[in-house]
Amino acid sequence: MNYPHVISSPELKKAENKLANFLSSWLEDWRKISPHGEMSLIWVKNNLIEILNRCQVYHQLSEDYLAKVFWSKENNIQCKKGCGSCCHHYPESLESFELIYLYSKTRERDDFFEILTSCLAKVTLYQKIKDPLPKEFKSLKEEEDAEDVVLYEYYKKQDPCPFLTKAGECSTHQSRPNTCRMFLSLSEAKYCTPEFLIEDVNKNFLAFFPDSIEESVYELGCFLDVIGLSDSMYEGILQLNALESNIEWNPLTH
Repeated sequence: MNYPHVISSPELKKAENKLANFLSSWLEDWRKISPHGEMSLIWVKNNLIEILNRCQVYHQLSEDYLAKVFWSKENNIQCKKGCGSCCHHYPESLESFELIYLYSKTRERDDFFEILTSCLAKVTLYQKIKDPLPKEFKSLKEEEDAEDVVLYEYYKKQDPCPFLTKAGECSTHQSRPNTCRMFLSLSEAKYCTPEFLIEDVNKNFLAFFPDSIEESVYELGCFLDVIGLSDSMYEGILQLNALESNIEWNPLTH
């Protein structure tokens, strides 16, 4: 469900404008480099630091905007540190630059290989749930409905995100993608469980950016289509690991 009752304010508009202006400038720079709308793999390899720096600012400005949306006194947000109920979904809708940023941080960790192993297990589980579905659908709606069923069945498995600690906290909180930042709940944690997911007492929502910002983010993501990344977090991490021989990460000092 979409987030309800967004209350406009000068602070919210200011945060929106800062994010929109940043994305506009970013797009303008990349359009000059690649007027046809897609970077080469060589460019990506040679400009990882730029991609990481821009994504970091993008997340900072997104966080500021979403904070203005979420945490007004009129909105009864129930999400609290240590809950982690939402961290059992199958995260999708990640942009390529977010995946690159998350992977660059993940590969610095001592538990890097454990995370890779966990990601592989989650992708395997997801595909196992998805495989019985038909390969072709009569309509887009039928395909979307089937995808929702797969995501629901996956959530019922309650397989935690590899970044979720035993204390229920996100161990990569500063690097998490916007698909995680945009998810919230207006209901108590006890209702953020599979048995209540489609009940009225469950009030989980996804917040969305204004259309102009969503369009800018989508276009920026298209510039990196040459890498061929999935928009799934777990699959994208594994794909970037497979590209280690093509993309030199070691020189990074980010």
